[in-house]
Amino acid sequence: MAGKGFTLIETLLSLALAVFLIVGTAELMMRAAHLKKRSDTLTASSGLASSKLETLRTLPFDSAALAEGAYQELVKDRATGRSFEVKWTIEKINDQVKLLTIRAAPSRTAERGTELRLNLARPLGF
Repeated sequence: MAGKGFTLIETLLSLALAVFLIVGTAELMMRAAHLKKRSDTLTASSGLASSKLETLRTLPFDSAALAEGAYQELVKDRATGRSFEVKWTIEKINDQVKLLTIRAAPSRTAERGTELRLNLARPLGF
């Protein structure tokens, strides 16, 4: 008698293959979601650090806001809805140059953020 249909072995092998493919795809989807969240966090922290750097860069060299010291503020990012801690230090290298270091990272987490540095020079006055 000619057999019609699938044998039990064929059915089990096809089912195992389907499960293997579904689990692999689910794992890839979870990894992609994690990487997207991390990317969004780094993009937001870079934007906040860059914004603070531009704000400080536009101030006059002798401005009180550019006095030596360490500063910080808590900022909420509109795109991600997360709170970020923006910290910056200002070091006087000499009478003509100050070093601005700005770090932005998500608050209350161990996630990495972004750090930017800028050497700010007194205008030459030509």
